[in-house]
Amino acid sequence: MHILRAAIVAGLIASTPAQGQELSPKYIATLCTAMGGLSETIMVLRQRGVTMPQVLDILEKGGVAGSLVGETMSEVTVQAFRIARSDDPVTQQRVAEIFRDHIEMACLEGMQGK
Repeated sequence: MHILRAAIVAGLIASTPAQGQELSPKYIATLCTAMGGLSETIMVLRQRGVTMPQVLDILEKGGVAGSLVGETMSEVTVQAFRIARSDDPVTQQRVAEIFRDHIEMACLEGMQGK
C-alpha cells in the first residue's frame, strides 16, 4: 500500500501547476477524485474480464503512457488485477466502488503527508 501511495503522489505532483507551489485542499480533492474515478473504471474493466494488457493499451491510447501519471495508473492497474473477479454484477460494482474509495483515500493521505 505504501508503494501505491507513493506512486499516486508522484503522479499527482507531476500534474501540479508549478513545482514547489502549495496545493489547495480543493485542488488535491479534485485530483484525488479524478484518480478514484479512473481507478473505478479500471476495476470495472477488470471485473468484466478485460485483460491487463488490454487495460494498459487503453491507458496508452489515452495518451498517459510514459508520463508519471501513466506510471501511476499502470501501478493502479496492477493493484486492480490483484483482486479476484466476481461473476455477480452487483458484487462487481461494489468491488469497483471499494477500489475507487481505496485509491482516493491513498491519494488524499499521500498528498496531505507529502
